[in-house]
Amino acid sequence: IQQYCSGDFKLAAEHTAEVIGDLLKTWLRELSLPVIPNRAIRECIEVCSTNKTSSAMLRSAIYKLPHTNRMCLEMIIRLVRHLGSPPCSDTTQMSTKTLFMILGPSLARLDASAEPAKIKEDVNHMIVRSTL
Repeated sequence: IQQYCSGDFKLAAEHTAEVIGDLLKTWLRELSLPVIPNRAIRECIEVCSTNKTSSAMLRSAIYKLPHTNRMCLEMIIRLVRHLGSPPCSDTTQMSTKTLFMILGPSLARLDASAEPAKIKEDVNHMIVRSTL
């Protein structure tokens, strides 16, 4: 854990990207509360639904997350940026955008009234745009 907190994301040879990704997605899904709470999803959807959405607006919405959630999301963003860039992306054949599309649904939980496909699209859009 200290290795990752310091920003050192080098993977041991015996750990494949798939194993690490599966572990991360499982951990995110098993959290008692999601990294991106429903109230934040709603705000992000509102931001994403405007034609003038900017990265600054999305960052502002993310900044409103509780501190622990924001720190967790920032660490995930750093990890995905690292894995989605060469030389890691040369091995995994996955871009940063693709990795966020895979992880996005695990960062939030849907309430009963939500349209799952729309929420998934908006969360992924929010995360990809906020990392630009």
